Amino acid sequence: MRQFGTPNSAMYWPMPLACRLWRWSGLDAFVSKSEDQDLFGHQPVETRFLAELESLGKTTDIGSAVTLEAGPSLTLEPFATRGHWKHMISRLFAKRSPKSALRAACAPPDCIIWAVGDIHGRLDLADRLIQAIRADLYSSKVERRVIVFLGDHIDRGPDSKGVLGQICILAADPHLEVHCIRGNHEDRMEAFLLDPAVGPSWCEYGGRDTLSSYGVSPPAMRGDMDGWAETARSMAGALPPSHRQLLERQTWSVTIGDYFFCHAGVRPGVSLASQAPEDLMWIRQPFLDHPKPFEKVVVHGHTPTETIVSDARRISVDTGAYATNVLSAVRLEGETRILLQARGRAGQISVETTPLPVGS
Repeated sequence: MRQFGTPNSAMYWPMPLACRLWRWSGLDAFVSKSEDQDLFGHQPVETRFLAELESLGKTTDIGSAVTLEAGPSLTLEPFATRGHWKHMISRLFAKRSPKSALRAACAPPDCIIWAVGDIHGRLDLADRLIQAIRADLYSSKVERRVIVFLGDHIDRGPDSKGVLGQICILAADPHLEVHCIRGNHEDRMEAFLLDPAVGPSWCEYGGRDTLSSYGVSPPAMRGDMDGWAETARSMAGALPPSHRQLLERQTWSVTIGDYFFCHAGVRPGVSLASQAPEDLMWIRQPFLDHPKPFEKVVVHGHTPTETIVSDARRISVDTGAYATNVLSAVRLEGETRILLQARGRAGQISVETTPLPVGS
């Protein structure tokens, strides 16, 4: 019987480790069967391990305790070469590398994208923000210059009419690619123009301010359906054709590069191509609390936050401009994300930029 050291030998202890190393290495798969096999048709681990050493010219004594001797019928497949031996050692002792990080989301080549958060009738902030965006895009050498308005352009703030007018001017610029996402507030405004009964609920969360910006007054009584019908007719007449066309051209979402732009978010477990319009305009917690990345990085507004969220799942761009005096936009170029904010303080509006993390 072959012996690998003795209890008193300096080399007695490595045998269990040697056997384990062989099993872990996967090299036993390269050794062909011989008549010296166990009940499962495998060669004993010690025989295979020693034979591999022998095939590599390692049959000299190790210390004074071990003499290697291969079984007469043992052969090695051509795969079990010195290179495989080195590969075995590297596999056994190399540090395990962490899982590869997700590839950072990227805008298309030769393209800059600006995503503008919920304006909510704050023309004063939007003017300064858009001035900075236009200056950046016009000075850029890229082929594609994109601005995406993430919805809720209207309501709550004092000048929804002015905001829509500003967006119309941008949309008419042949050098710019402008996308307007339909938010829940635009959806309710359009619904009111078709069904005056929507008027009372729309006015409860900001529609009254939009009507006022167009010079239209709602009825005094919530239940005055004739009054709401007259208000809807007056509003339809007050809308410039360009504003109506802008509202009609709005979309639920747009995909550019590795980014998916929508107003509120997406329903987890549903492909981006199959998202329901109601979710794209209204969803909150099922989307916000979902811990895993989506098919694309979702760029959205709808849920105001004091600070911008920017990670591998989503970028939130709503900072509650109508209440906080802070309107935000995000610039996407390559893998880079930059935050632009127009801040109103003491009657003055300043513009600030901050790099955003890509996140993980």
